[in-house]
Amino acid sequence: MKYSIAALVLCLSIFSTTARALPLDVTFLVDSSGSITPEDYETLTEYTRDLIGAIRDGNVDTTFALVEFSTVAVIRQAHEQDINALNAVIDSSYQYGGQTNWTGAFDTAMNVINGSGRVAAQQAAILITDGVHHVGSIFAAYESANELLDEGVILFGVGYYGNIARNDLEDLVSSPSDNFAFHVDDADSLVSTIPAIVGELNAFAPPVNVPAPAGLFLLLAGLALVSLVSLREPLRRPS
Repeated sequence: MKYSIAALVLCLSIFSTTARALPLDVTFLVDSSGSITPEDYETLTEYTRDLIGAIRDGNVDTTFALVEFSTVAVIRQAHEQDINALNAVIDSSYQYGGQTNWTGAFDTAMNVINGSGRVAAQQAAILITDGVHHVGSIFAAYESANELLDEGVILFGVGYYGNIARNDLEDLVSSPSDNFAFHVDDADSLVSTIPAIVGELNAFAPPVNVPAPAGLFLLLAGLALVSLVSLREPLRRPS
């Protein structure tokens, strides 16, 4: 029997992949306003690319959307599982200039979630910004953020450089705010937020091992082998 169990474990380890107990859709809201230097804009896009890779990390049941915002917000990519396609969109991004419009970012996030988000998926949005909202009232931005939260969206805020205050982020994000609001002053500190964000998302939509479709036939064959080995093992008389 011990050999049959070992065979089963081997089959499961070889022919499994990582999915999520609950599907996850993540919408990135990336600041493209004129207050960001070209070098910092490149840092934010690289950070977005790295964060997407860390969140995905083999979890096949995860999609991503990209919204860039300045005075207005634009959907650059609806929810997509193909990271290569998404990275191509990020690589083609350019800085819009203009002002910082959080309200537009949050409203556009709601539009893309309603348009391409999956009904059964946990929705999340990550605001990445360097400036304070100054297109219309800040209270309008809070209201738009609260609409996302009321719909069950997990909302993160990442403030990079600029004059954005931590308490501005804390008023926008999910609770407890210490787990969802980050304010950093350099590229290394920006990268250090990735494990914390991934950890929070994994708490809501835990990764799990599932049989890989390509190996399903071989897995069934392995299970049949386990049964055959079990039948061939001699019965032992009780001592």
